[in-house]
Amino acid sequence: LVNTYINEKEFLNNLFFKKQSSSFFNQNIDFDKIVHFSSSHLMLPSMYSKLKEKNQLKYIPQELEKYLSKIYKMNHKRNMSLVNEIKEISSLFREKKINHVFIKGSANIISGLYTNIGDRMVGDIDILVHKNDLEQAYKILNLEGYFKLKNSFITTRHLHRIINKNKLFAIELHKSLFDNEKVLKTKEILEKKVYVNEVYIPCETDRFYNNIYNYQINDEGYAKLSYSYKCIYDYFLLKN
Repeated sequence: LVNTYINEKEFLNNLFFKKQSSSFFNQNIDFDKIVHFSSSHLMLPSMYSKLKEKNQLKYIPQELEKYLSKIYKMNHKRNMSLVNEIKEISSLFREKKINHVFIKGSANIISGLYTNIGDRMVGDIDILVHKNDLEQAYKILNLEGYFKLKNSFITTRHLHRIINKNKLFAIELHKSLFDNEKVLKTKEILEKKVYVNEVYIPCETDRFYNNIYNYQINDEGYAKLSYSYKCIYDYFLLKN
């Protein structure tokens, strides 16, 4: 299976990580494989954005361009709602003196990490909250119409996922980033937090390491001997 995607992975590596302006395509590229691989790694919006940025859309089939464009526009619209919902919660938590930071995809979007806001796919809003404020933060969101999903689960690092029928994104309140707090301690992250675009997020160094550790530890990348292209791309952007 690994060998069947050699040309396609080389194409994506060139597209995302190199600055050359000549065509990244060759006669051995299989567009179906590119779409399958990119979709499995949640990279289709980013791929379209990069193809457009590097003037490569003219090399792909017209139907594929339309497909990628539709996905990108949908994700762009979704992320515009994400920013609005993050800022609403941020304002509420700051008013109530909740010690917190928005983490993961939400923090990267707010910080302007991506060239275009539609590049990154985000599943929900993750917020790291000081343990002394966690219960109060949960009650505040309850009063705002957020409630627990029936099938949601709780872990040692976060509470039940909660949703609001009038909002697009679910929320997870975290008391730690990992089950073992020896890695990136909550207290230290909150002490070094920064204020960007009306929102508290971790400093760049903490976001950099959280991006790596989250996939390897929480998503068990180390145990499965797997990798996330999305995390590698975030790593590349944060590093640079």
